[in-house]
Amino acid sequence: NRHEDMLQSALRRRKDLLQELREQHLLEELSRPAPAGGHCHNHRAAPPHVYQIPFPAPQAEPPKIIQQTMPPQPATIIQQLPQPPALITQIPPAQPFSGPRSGNIKEGNV
Repeated sequence: NRHEDMLQSALRRRKDLLQELREQHLLEELSRPAPAGGHCHNHRAAPPHVYQIPFPAPQAEPPKIIQQTMPPQPATIIQQLPQPPALITQIPPAQPFSGPRSGNIKEGNV
């Protein structure tokens, strides 16, 4: 995988650069003159001729792709309800038309 190769290459380059930086710091530390009076006030626990290299970081594993599987959807259960009686049967039959009345709403609005 090209992306993985690029990542591994970058990690190796980082590791090499860190090692080079550690070596450079060690050389600078050893090339410094000792302070006057012969006392070396080193605040670290190690003597000046021993350079403590921190443990290298563990190699990062390439990211793993975790595919989460979704559980199957539960089956939909449709309950058949009994049909209600038709509404039209509950309405009483229409009254016969009994001609125009006086005071009709339409006549009052005109």
